[in-house]
Amino acid sequence: MSSSTLRPELAAIAAGYFGLAATGLFLPAINPVATPLWPPTGLAVSLLLLRGYRILPAILVGSLGSNVMAGRPLLALGPLDIGMLLAALAG
Repeated sequence: MSSSTLRPELAAIAAGYFGLAATGLFLPAINPVATPLWPPTGLAVSLLLLRGYRILPAILVGSLGSNVMAGRPLLALGPLDIGMLLAALAG
């Protein structure tokens, strides 16, 4: 696949992950920044199975955006985003 068709695909994946994360934050939870159900992980696992490892940067960007939107501290962003990638890989 050429890089010109890969870029829009990665942008769409990052936007989809971010959108699902934004809606996931509205799910009822005990803690305002943690939710018992996280739909973006399902998207990440399915896209990883369909598209392969090349979508991992898009997942990382979408995760970073959702964590910034949730108001998490900047020092926690790296480990949280790596955890999101590992959750997709573990699936």
